[in-house]
Amino acid sequence: MNTCSSSQSGVLAEVAVDARFSDRRTTLTYSIPEHLAGDIGVGQLVWAPLRKGLTVGVVCELHRRSLPDDVSPRPVHAPVEPTFRLSPAQWELAVWIAEETVCTIFEATSVMLPPGVETRGIEHLELIDARAGSGAPTALQQRLIDYLQSHPEAAIGAARKALGSSLTSVIPALEDAGVLRRVVRVRNRPASRPRLPEYVRLVPGADPPPDRATKQKRAYDWLSARLRTQPELSLPLASVLQADLIDRPVLRSLAERGIIAIEPGQTSGALDPSSIRGPVLTDEQRAAWSQIQPLIESGSQARVLVHGVTGSGKTELYFRAATETMSADRSAILLVPEIALASQVIDRAVGRFGSRAIILHSAMNDRERYDNWHRCASGDPVIVIGPRSALSAPLPDVGLIVLDEEQEAAYKQDSVPRYHARSVAMRLAEIHSSTLILGSATPDVESYYGSLAPEWLRVELTERVGQRTVDASGHVTGAPIALPDVRVVDMRAELRDGNRSLFSRHLIDILDNRLASNEQVILFLNRRGASTMVQCRTCGQVVSCPMCDIPMVYHRDGNRLTCHRCGHRNRPPRACAECGSVEIGYYGAGTQRVESEVKALLPGARVQRWDRDVLRGNVTHDTLLKRIER
Repeated sequence: MNTCSSSQSGVLAEVAVDARFSDRRTTLTYSIPEHLAGDIGVGQLVWAPLRKGLTVGVVCELHRRSLPDDVSPRPVHAPVEPTFRLSPAQWELAVWIAEETVCTIFEATSVMLPPGVETRGIEHLELIDARAGSGAPTALQQRLIDYLQSHPEAAIGAARKALGSSLTSVIPALEDAGVLRRVVRVRNRPASRPRLPEYVRLVPGADPPPDRATKQKRAYDWLSARLRTQPELSLPLASVLQADLIDRPVLRSLAERGIIAIEPGQTSGALDPSSIRGPVLTDEQRAAWSQIQPLIESGSQARVLVHGVTGSGKTELYFRAATETMSADRSAILLVPEIALASQVIDRAVGRFGSRAIILHSAMNDRERYDNWHRCASGDPVIVIGPRSALSAPLPDVGLIVLDEEQEAAYKQDSVPRYHARSVAMRLAEIHSSTLILGSATPDVESYYGSLAPEWLRVELTERVGQRTVDASGHVTGAPIALPDVRVVDMRAELRDGNRSLFSRHLIDILDNRLASNEQVILFLNRRGASTMVQCRTCGQVVSCPMCDIPMVYHRDGNRLTCHRCGHRNRPPRACAECGSVEIGYYGAGTQRVESEVKALLPGARVQRWDRDVLRGNVTHDTLLKRIER
């Protein structure tokens, strides 16, 4: 891999560093210093010197191959702290990702690195000989020399601040003269103090708070709705505090009244399935579970496609599969397309599995991610929930991988390494000999075709789950919820009849009726902005992005044109750049235009637009979802 070969004694390391080479398979050869002998292994993350600085790299191989006498490899500087080493399964997966997506080994391992390893080295200045050099130093050079004499090995940033200069030309000049040299010291981030996350549970038999304690009553009702049926379970404190109108003082007051308990939680050992009580299954769910359960219990590699309409209860099958997996002392991974839109799945998982449910996503702060990461590595059987990055969780033994809404484009990563989570999940399932479940109401064509093979199991759920009751004899009664009516309206006919609105007359009638009945309405349009195209009415020229050559979208917020591919922005044109005409037309409809027309059409309605453009400040997907739930 490296261009040098060797004769020297001692252990050498082939390191894939965080750098680009003409051959992506290139590794660099470093020596292992005596003080690090035995501390460096394959898959370990290290700091390695590269040119005049340090860079992060992963050790690909240790060997004692001989080098030419005139070749002297530079030593590995230090292991990255806290120490991190890829497991054999992670290493195997990283090598596969590198070959499958044509990226470097380091790029493939980057998705598996724990939070905090991006810690950088800090450059220091070390005085070698203050009298070196042929000529007299300049005034600024002398000031730096004096500073280093009183501050040995000062950080470059500290020296620049003390002398009030960038030292851009001073440091190289003194380096060339042999007066000083630059040394990179690793800035280690202290390891997280071991601590158990706190959990909230209801105290059995405790009376609810009085009605006059409004906030306490609201918090108690929120907790009861999630824990009343399973009082032996608990909810993570962090998850409870994310709920609207629940804060620490309220929970503290409930704890002081003896209504709830806040205590450290932990997981240990296999899970007893009898301790997890899920809802009663429908006939279709029961038939599907009877086919999936033997695969989970056998612990063998299997692939399942759960093809079920929206609301048919696919998530309940996932949870039962996870329960069986953890009862066998193995862990499960449940992937959701976008964590911001999966709060309901997360709430259900936390309510179902308590401290065994671990959330992993990039929106968490470093400390939360770091703690959750190490909880995954502890070896306890858990269920990890998150977007595609959850596949990199350091779980020692994965028994189940689930991709919910597997057809979603969000499972494709568009930055290096450019992988598809479904493909990686399949490979990870092979490495761990685990069960893979793909779930969708509209499966990807490739997944559906694959499920026709004999080695796949495909189960169908065609009915939506409705309200069910169970009598004393265990008999289940209840009917499924009917699928919604769908009506396609020809808007050309509406236009011919004089309706120039975005909405058909039938839709307007429905909006009026629903609001009169004090019900909610959701209008879906998968286009942001106010107008999807700006065009010259004289020559037909469309305003396009100069980078992407696609039509730019007009946004009323800020009166701007935006490219939804690269983010390029411009002001709307006053005249056509092609012919100079001022006849500029705005065509098409986005969510902003729908919002304004609904407000004009239904002035008494409360209207909430939900798209990426309104997510700013404290407004998140979760915030908007909770507004709708209320």
